[in-house]
Amino acid sequence: MKYTTLFVPLAAIAGFVAAANDYPSDSNGIHGKNSTTSPFDTLPAPSGAPTPSATPSTPVPGPANRRMRRIPSQEGREFECGNLRVQAEDNAYSGFIAGTRDRDGRYIVTKDQSKAAQVKLADSELLLEPRDQSMGYARIGATFGLVFQQPGENNMEGNSVNNAYVSGTDRTPVGSSATTGRSSFNDATSSRQRIESSIFRFGENKEVLAQWINTDRAAKPVSFAINPDFQLVLSANSGAYVAKFGGKAARVFCTPAPVNRL
Repeated sequence: MKYTTLFVPLAAIAGFVAAANDYPSDSNGIHGKNSTTSPFDTLPAPSGAPTPSATPSTPVPGPANRRMRRIPSQEGREFECGNLRVQAEDNAYSGFIAGTRDRDGRYIVTKDQSKAAQVKLADSELLLEPRDQSMGYARIGATFGLVFQQPGENNMEGNSVNNAYVSGTDRTPVGSSATTGRSSFNDATSSRQRIESSIFRFGENKEVLAQWINTDRAAKPVSFAINPDFQLVLSANSGAYVAKFGGKAARVFCTPAPVNRL
């Protein structure tokens, strides 16, 4: 059976309705098409890129599929991270996750390290240092996207472009699927999307890895992407996301090296 239907939560329709292929293109630049927040040169937009099928038998090639592994718990451990360096998969671009958010309440990437967020990782959460908590949230989490395909709302899969916006969020328990809660994106856009926060861990070479907990409690490894307006997303197939919306698949690393503070 092939699915072609896309689903949009009713509470999120207002202010975001327009048509571009089978996805909405909104004036707030939800996928980086029309936002005015670009801090420097624009990343590539898609040009004749194929539209991924909602349920292909083989996952669309993408960076996330090279790291499809369950992330073991690091509960009870705390790591100093410093800044979060964002490196494009093709090494054509690098920057840092900014300490401020754009008008959609989403974290963006900046070239200026002096404007980068300072974080540590504790109990699978990226906790902001005090200087970056003045914007109402103490952690960096993710808010599920307004537009989605199969396998449905609040779920990620390697053959889907479903994604979540990197944003400030309330805390969600380790191992919990997406839950109702506050987020900087929901605040800025009057949305009611679900959130997850306890989804991060450190990998090799100080890399920040992430997973998304689906509604059936299955943990799906996800990776980062930067859209053309330098907003960050998480997707189980960042390559498919980039093919659809433009930008760059990316990886995130701590700078300097994390310190284990058990």
